[in-house]
Amino acid sequence: MDYFKIDLRSINAGLHHQIDNFMTIIKYCYLNNKKLIKPIFKLDKKHNLNIKRNIKTDFSEYINIDTIKVDNKPFKLYDDNDEIDFTVKRKKYIFGLIKQDELFVNMKDVKIEYDMVNNIIEIGKVISNKLGDYMCVHVRRGDKLKKPKMIEDTEPENIKKVIDKYDKNVVYLMTNKTKEINKIVELEKNKKLFFFYDFEELKDIKDNYYLYCIELEIMKNASIRCSTFNTKKKDKNSQYHDYLTNFGGWQ
Repeated sequence: MDYFKIDLRSINAGLHHQIDNFMTIIKYCYLNNKKLIKPIFKLDKKHNLNIKRNIKTDFSEYINIDTIKVDNKPFKLYDDNDEIDFTVKRKKYIFGLIKQDELFVNMKDVKIEYDMVNNIIEIGKVISNKLGDYMCVHVRRGDKLKKPKMIEDTEPENIKKVIDKYDKNVVYLMTNKTKEINKIVELEKNKKLFFFYDFEELKDIKDNYYLYCIELEIMKNASIRCSTFNTKKKDKNSQYHDYLTNFGGWQ
């Protein structure tokens, strides 16, 4: 079995984008019987309000990379060393997605399973237990809002309408947009609204990607889950009950 080592320094992107790349590499190595050297990814600083630099990571801070499974079989990753050359050297990829590269296209489907690291899961459980029976809403505003209708759909007035469709009195909102938070609080008087800074376990976290991973666990444990975008357009098995805008997109 040969080693597979890929240079990804040309890609600087957000969490979901880079996890998609990670899963593509794992699929390729599994299907081609390759030993995967732990790839190093760059997480874009523009999504991380508390850090002024890009994060270089093999995802071990976020994902339990020792328990990844492919088609129900353990998938092992290998440590790098200077004696191993890059199988795929640094190159540009369309939209920074390697699955569109000729090496990775037309691969058959496999089932890849992974969990977040234990600490992320445990903190998520702690917050979920404190919230009780709750609704979770992800409000993403900024880089993904390309159309006026998308911007309108994620305004506080529409967020309130979506929240009021359900009988949950407790709502956790995943957002770091302070102006929107203040407007939502002013509008929504009949619900108990919570944000990350309301919890001692979350308010001092400096890595916004780490915080986001915890919030994904909080979302997973919610009775009602609402995404910013209509995820069912891309994933028919989406576990979300509702969405703020009918446009598709990443969560």
